[in-house]
Amino acid sequence: MHDMIFVNLPVADLQRSRDFFTALGYHFDDRFSDGNAAALVLGDTIVSMLMQKEFYSTFTD
Repeated sequence: MHDMIFVNLPVADLQRSRDFFTALGYHFDDRFSDGNAAALVLGDTIVSMLMQKEFYSTFTD
């Protein structure tokens, strides 16, 4: 059984993505957010890291 689930997703525009999910009623954990990534809280144990495409690609190259 998993205690927490983290999913990394690339986005083209981080601020626009933050605005979109905030408008839907979600919130972000700013302790784990910066100019390259934002921690989108989807539930008590599920977080999606929205990452600028350029930053995300550093994990896959």
